[in-house]
Amino acid sequence: VAMDLSSAFIAYVDEGEHKKNGMARLAARRLRLVAFGTYLMSTSRSGTPSKYLDDAKKAALAVIAIIDEMRAGEGTRLSQSVQILETDAYSVLGMAHLQQGTGDGAAEAVTYFTKCRDTCERIGHRLGTTVAESNMALSLAKSGRGSVVNTSDNLSKYDTMYQHCLAISSESSPNSISVGIRLADALMKEQHVCKANRFMRRVLEVSRRVHGAEHDLTRRVAADYARYTKRYVVTVGDQGRQYHFEALRYTEGGTKCVVRGPIIQPRNEDSEQIYIMPVGQILLGVGIPVVVAGLRYSTDLNGKVGDLRSWVEEAGCFMVHFEDERLEPRPVRQEYLQIVFEMPELEDATDAAVCSKGSRERSSSGSDRGSPGPTHDDTSGMLTS
Repeated sequence: VAMDLSSAFIAYVDEGEHKKNGMARLAARRLRLVAFGTYLMSTSRSGTPSKYLDDAKKAALAVIAIIDEMRAGEGTRLSQSVQILETDAYSVLGMAHLQQGTGDGAAEAVTYFTKCRDTCERIGHRLGTTVAESNMALSLAKSGRGSVVNTSDNLSKYDTMYQHCLAISSESSPNSISVGIRLADALMKEQHVCKANRFMRRVLEVSRRVHGAEHDLTRRVAADYARYTKRYVVTVGDQGRQYHFEALRYTEGGTKCVVRGPIIQPRNEDSEQIYIMPVGQILLGVGIPVVVAGLRYSTDLNGKVGDLRSWVEEAGCFMVHFEDERLEPRPVRQEYLQIVFEMPELEDATDAAVCSKGSRERSSSGSDRGSPGPTHDDTSGMLTS
């Protein structure tokens, strides 16, 4: 619908009395550019193949061509908003090339994200600069010409961006919510699952209240929040074969767990079944929020909530990073850990506190290689504006 409406607007401007008015032509094509940008971000988050990559490129190039005409005009000085639109066009070009899924496409994306970054720096658009640099790093990694994206650096960048959004607007602004989505994604990639869950719950509440349940931003937040609150476990069958399940809840006094699966990719929940398994038959994995229970020593840890961020092979324990920041991370055996399916309320907790501390913490990258369970490895999300 958005594509059809923008096409009609473009035709109206190009065929009418405004066809020689650069700003009118640009305004019409801006709607089409925004539609494609929103579509590309949506498909990158869901992993759905994009159908309109060539159309998105044409729309972005059309915007750039008009701006170049305006720039070449005598005595024309481009406004800040027009130059920001130019950065958006370069960003859409970068996204479209990156979503081709090829090394050459990713390399071409680097070129456009670099132009986006350079323009943002020239006009003092700090938020756009940070986003463009993240996109450049991701494109370089996927092109095979750069290093793997540093998730710790991304977490720090998105935390800084989010605090900047709060400083210049509010947590309910579209920019704050969009950056908040990326910040939560960065928290998840660093296994800060408790913080990501709490933060996204807050962002979802704000977006629903201010923008409504059917708003695109609210839907994006809701989809990510639903994904972040899933808890995955593993069972080991005959001959050591691993089967993956989604844990749903405990039953029978916590001695058994209700699970759905086994999960086969691409996942089809309709084909899965519900099972009730003794807790001793399931293995937790890095990236699950847990609560400590049943310790006979160090009883002060009982009832404390934290994240499983790594598996300590030599000790046969998970390293638990507690929400109570007064507590140091501790190795805890699985029999003293229970899955947290819904995060309990925190006293005096705010979204800013949940985020800002997260950017300063660093998980031990690669330390989960010996983990018996699955990790949350969501690489489908693309770092875009």
